[in-house]
Amino acid sequence: MKFQHAIASAISLAVARAWAAPTDTLTIDTPSRLALFQCGLINITWHGGQGPYTLSVLLAGSASETPYDVYSNLRASPYTWNTNVQDGNNATLSVKDNTGALAYTSSIFVNGQDNMSCLKN
Repeated sequence: MKFQHAIASAISLAVARAWAAPTDTLTIDTPSRLALFQCGLINITWHGGQGPYTLSVLLAGSASETPYDVYSNLRASPYTWNTNVQDGNNATLSVKDNTGALAYTSSIFVNGQDNMSCLKN
């Protein structure tokens, strides 16, 4: 009887730990190359992690560079980004959660269009 009680207690403890353990690894979806246009709106979607989130735009495909732009205190995914990167550039997006976890997209080419109203000076 003691053995059965010990087994039941161990199983209960394992289930409780599994329930409490964070299983949502932070990931970010890479937008389609055909969907990213200069000054175009695009939904940036991430999954997992713990909010609030910070979305950063990195140029030249390097995650170690100083961000070109940063959007802080985002509560939920998706975030509608006005692609303020000039056409012909490659951008990488990163999302950071409240715990410091980071996720990156692949490098994305920004396509051109006539609208230049959103570009930074």
